[in-house]
Amino acid sequence: MGWGITGKKVAFTPLESSGTYAQFALAKADQCVPLEEDISFEHASMSLVNPLTAIGFVDIARNMNAKTVIHTAAASSLGRMVNRFLPE
Repeated sequence: MGWGITGKKVAFTPLESSGTYAQFALAKADQCVPLEEDISFEHASMSLVNPLTAIGFVDIARNMNAKTVIHTAAASSLGRMVNRFLPE
């Protein structure tokens, strides 16, 4: 099952643990997402958590019929993603 990602750079979501800060880690193949080889580790580290956080943040605001969203780190990577999901 994991032969397609062997030796490749991947991002993953550990379902059984609470952290992934390490140079090497063990993960199940179905928890991995293959990445382009030229992606930096900085961008790769944001590839799963930030988009889901931004979508969840905007979804909560919409479900609450919020007219305004305040995000104090709007220039951060997460803030820029949130801005993409919000109407002008």
